This record gives sequence, structure tokens and C-alpha cells, in this order.
Amino acid sequence: MTASRLFATFACATLGLAGCSQAVFHLAHAASSTPGAPASSTTSAPASSTTGAPASSTTSVPAAAGSAAAAAKPQPDLQAVEHNLLRLLGNEAVFSASEMQGAPSPLCAVPEGRVGVPILDLDLDRGTLDCFAFATGSFKTAASTESLREFQDEGWIHASTISGVPVKKTEGVFANVVNSPHGKQLQVIDRGDQVSILLAQLDERAENVDPSFVLQHFDKYIDLSHAEFDVLARDATAAHSVKLADEKQQMLAKASAKLAELAEAKAKADAAALLKVKFPAAISDKDGARAATSLRAYIEHDRGVGIDPKAIKRVAMTSRWYVKKSELGLILRRVAEVTVGFERTDVYAMDPNKKCAMATFLVAEEYDGTGWEPPAPNGAASGWTDIACPAIR
Repeated sequence: MTASRLFATFACATLGLAGCSQAVFHLAHAASSTPGAPASSTTSAPASSTTGAPASSTTSVPAAAGSAAAAAKPQPDLQAVEHNLLRLLGNEAVFSASEMQGAPSPLCAVPEGRVGVPILDLDLDRGTLDCFAFATGSFKTAASTESLREFQDEGWIHASTISGVPVKKTEGVFANVVNSPHGKQLQVIDRGDQVSILLAQLDERAENVDPSFVLQHFDKYIDLSHAEFDVLARDATAAHSVKLADEKQQMLAKASAKLAELAEAKAKADAAALLKVKFPAAISDKDGARAATSLRAYIEHDRGVGIDPKAIKRVAMTSRWYVKKSELGLILRRVAEVTVGFERTDVYAMDPNKKCAMATFLVAEEYDGTGWEPPAPNGAASGWTDIACPAIR
């Protein structure tokens, strides 16, 4: 350890200055970087969980655009900015343990040409988490700015990479699937005296899958071994002393337990709901068979419907004809509902409670003045409803 870094480290431990450990990080880079080459983070961020996918900007941009810029030329005014931030944020201020210990936080993607700070704005009333980043020429202005609204107007505040945090009344571990700049992302948050946040990119196969289904079958879509992690502490000293490796292992265990709990609860709820679903009663009508046949043909020729024609198990007319007339009382057309029951062949079919489904379509027949023209289905009148397979056979 160089003498300059040794002195800075002693100052951090003794004084607990805001952003002090980040300054140590900058000193280390300034001393060790190859002249003329950009500094790089001493701690590499976990790789994306999606094989072959580009690494998240949160694992590389902060080091390149934020820390490296400060490493090349230490900025004495940045500490004044941090002190002003702490004053304006009050009890909403938190410190990133990753940033305080010299690594970029996965929670803040620092825009190119900006310098980030380890202080974030955690608002538990609104459930929001915001980051801060500054152009080097704005340090003096930011250090004397009197309101966060001015920070917003200047573009120094930017949203974190997570969708939000549990509000005050929420307790325990919270997990959900949200959209991120690089696809869908699992976020698991444990809010106690400090806030622990685990982030994991989902497999690309989950892109068009319902989030609740992804959580229920997390083992198929989520690789927690590549998860990113950070801890938000209320003061710089606490953030600097967090044992991130140990905390991450504990958080991984909590995340796995929470996901298993959610999956079990969802499976029980789906099984109970399935028992209540019945196939609509068939209507006896002389033209019912013709309407049902037209729907089968429609499904065979329009694969956008998503139903495999070979998987159809039951088709029935399930409503009376509704006759539409003109303002003069002339018959225009009639419409009836036709319901189809089928075995699912999509990604949801892996779920024991989603093996079969039904959907109701509208079938219309135009009146030509002497009789009804051939029936023409015109799209589903309902979405797919899961149903027990024996109910459609």
C-alpha cells in the first residue's frame, strides 16, 4: 500500500468522512494506472446470467465513466457535493457499500462523462431509490445548491436500476420481476436496519412470459449464481464495514427461500382456482355444428391464435344467437359465442395447473336478405382460461 493511500485509509477510519473511501479508491487507481490508459475497477462485477448477452451497464459504465474520471484527477470539490447532498437528503440518505469499498454499485449506472457518488436517495414513503452523477464542471454549483429540485432540473438525479423498494409497511424479503435496460430482471430486497438488494438477469426465454409464472418456475429462468448485490447503509462507516461477500451469501439463501415460498403459494392457489372452472354448457341449435366447424377451420388457418389445431379436444356453441338490426329494423347479422377447449402446447404447459385451457370466440353470420351467409369467426371474445383437462374431454 502506498503512503498516500495508507494515510487516506487512516483518515477514513478515523473521521468517517462522506465518500472518503471512494477517495481512497481514486488514489489507488491514480497510483496504479498505466499512463495514458483508462483506469479499471479493482473488483470485477458479476457477469450477466444470460449466456452470450452483453454485460449490464451497471457492471462497467460506473467504473469507466465515473470512478476512472475521478481517478485521473482527484476532485476536491466532490466531497463538498457529498456533504451538501447529505444535508439536503436528511434521513433519506443511504450509502452504497459497494461504492464505499471501491467497486461500482449495480444499482447506479453512471452516465458517460459523469462522476457518481456513493450516496443514494432512499424514499420509503414513495418506494423509490435514486442515484446521483455530476459533470466535473458542476461540482462547485452542486456543492452550494439549496434544493433537490435544482438537482433534478440540472439532470444530476437519475433513477436506479431497480423498479423501486418496498414501502415502510412492507416487511421481510420482497421479490419481483421487472423490466431493465437489458431485459427482464429479478430483484430481491430485504429491508431491515440496512437494505440488501440482489439483482439477477433472467434467461432470454423469459422475455415474453408472465412475471408471476417466472417467479413460480424461477429455477427454469433465473441463475442466482450470477446475481449482483449491494447493501445500502445509513452512514458511511457502516457501509464501509459491511462484509459484502458474507452478506451476499446470506441474501442468496433468503432469495432462494422466498422464491420457493412464492412458488408453493402460487401452485396451491392455481390448483384451488382450477377446481372452480367449468366448461360452458353447450347450446342446442340447428346451426351450432356449422358454427363450431367454422371455428375449427379458423384456428387451423390462423396460427396467430396460438392454439394447436391438433390439440383441440372440445368445441361447442355456448350462447344463443344475438341478432343485430339496422335503425330501420332490417336484419344485418347474428353473432354467437363458440368455446374451444384444448391442450396447451406453449411454455406454460410445463405447469401441472396449466396443461389445458379454453377460449371463447365470436362467430358472426351476415344476412343477405334471403338467408344467412357462411359463419365467420372474428377473434377471441375472451383470453385463455386454464381448466382441468378432464373437463374438456
